[in-house]
Amino acid sequence: MRNVKASLRDLLLNGNLGGLRPGMAERAAIAALGARPDRTNADPRDGRRASWKCGSLELFFSAIGPGPLRLGMIFTDDYHDPGRLIRRGGGVTLDPWILVPGLTLRRLLDELRRIGAGHAAVPGPAYGWKIARTVVLDRTGVRVAFRSERYWDLENGERAKLHPGQRAEFRISSISAVR
Repeated sequence: MRNVKASLRDLLLNGNLGGLRPGMAERAAIAALGARPDRTNADPRDGRRASWKCGSLELFFSAIGPGPLRLGMIFTDDYHDPGRLIRRGGGVTLDPWILVPGLTLRRLLDELRRIGAGHAAVPGPAYGWKIARTVVLDRTGVRVAFRSERYWDLENGERAKLHPGQRAEFRISSISAVR
């Protein structure tokens, strides 16, 4: 397997991640990576779905009808630990650009405005407007989700401990590119 260099900036702005893009056939993804990643899961029932793990990235494939499996989503949600970097693996060396753990919503919006990338900030994902925001890129439809620090570990019933007077920031939670 060769080492593919990929940039999250390119994914957001162009919908391309080191030759991978939503909608491409599984065989084309294998060709782009040079081989299958180390960790793969296929649907044992009918083989119409599969997922690959490439370090911090997850690639989800599915087929509609008798056609080949196609890349339906490029996803990562490895942002829950601000001290952790996006991991490399599965033949992909990832340049995170500014999309690193701890990134604030304000910082991403400032950068998108600076480079002239059209976008919208909308409620979501499923946590409600007060505790979550999603930035959707106009050109590619790539979604970058943010959650309030105050509700960072909501699934476990825990809330972040903020100092008196400290304002909760929206911090990056996940990135998804969908076909």
